[in-house]
Amino acid sequence: DAVVRDLNGVLDAHLKNRFGDIAYHFVIDYTGKIWQGRSLCYKGAHVYGENANNLGIMLQGNFEEQRPSLAQVDALLALIRAARGAWRIPGSAVYGHRDLGRSICPGRFLYEMLDCAKI
Repeated sequence: DAVVRDLNGVLDAHLKNRFGDIAYHFVIDYTGKIWQGRSLCYKGAHVYGENANNLGIMLQGNFEEQRPSLAQVDALLALIRAARGAWRIPGSAVYGHRDLGRSICPGRFLYEMLDCAKI
C-alpha cells in the first residue's frame, strides 16, 4: 500500500536523523485516516528545541504545491479539537511548524487552515 510505503519512508528518514522513531505523534494520510506515530509517552522530535509539552501532527503531502484533501483537513481539525479538549489546550497554543522553527511547513495551503483549529 502506498500510504504504508510513504509512512515507512518518513520513519526511515527520521531514524537516519537519530530521532529514535517517527518524529510526530500522529500522521494523517491523504484519505484522512489518522495513524499513530510516536507514542504519546515520548516527547516528539518535530521542532528543534520546541518539543516539550507539544503534540506533533504531520499530514502527508507538500502543501506548498498542493491543497490538503478535505478528508485530511476534517481529520486534522477533529484531532486538534479532541486534543484541545483532552488536555485543555488553548487555541492560542495551536501552531504550524514554521511558527516555532525554521521551516515553511505546513505549507501555504495548509497553514491558512490552522485558524479554524484555534476556535
